[in-house]
Amino acid sequence: MLIDEFGKVSCEEYWARLDNLFNLLHSEPTLTGYIILYGEKNSSLTNLRYERITDGIVRFGNRERSRLVIIRGAEKENIHIQFWKVPAGAENPPFLAGETDLTVKQNKPYILRGYSDGYGVCPANTSVKLFADYLSANPKMRAHIVITDKPTKNFIDSKKDLLSQLVNDHKISPDRLKFFYVKDKTYPFEFADVEYWLIPRKKK
Repeated sequence: MLIDEFGKVSCEEYWARLDNLFNLLHSEPTLTGYIILYGEKNSSLTNLRYERITDGIVRFGNRERSRLVIIRGAEKENIHIQFWKVPAGAENPPFLAGETDLTVKQNKPYILRGYSDGYGVCPANTSVKLFADYLSANPKMRAHIVITDKPTKNFIDSKKDLLSQLVNDHKISPDRLKFFYVKDKTYPFEFADVEYWLIPRKKK
């Protein structure tokens, strides 16, 4: 069942609409929420802001990401977003599939930040899957992953988890990955902040 659809909205309004979806999922434990994001033509990187805001809100609010499916639909004239609820065993909602161009055109480092993208009050987060998609779309680029946290043990655990996801789940070569640790005793969150850097290969 389609429960909500809208165009480009502020991060505050998007957060409120997403909260409504999660409240519905919480009240009906057998449901899965589908978010279908139809982006605007020729604005691939901008279109991903809603995907990154969704993952940021999920992480910041400790929501159940496993009950949410995000689909990148075909690009249209304007951004169009749909929220669906799908009972267990039901067919997936209909959608127009699309390819999002994640090719980085610039020949300099490209940064996908954790929570400092300036999307108003909304937290933004780059999921491991999204970063893996970027690496797959840019096979000649390497990854620098910068992890900010308090104790060293947290960094080691975060590195181990990210490495496992990127290599085992998303089939990224470990030779393309390099990790860095920023120790910040004043860091306010219980989870690590991660910056993903795409680094062009040096020309010979």
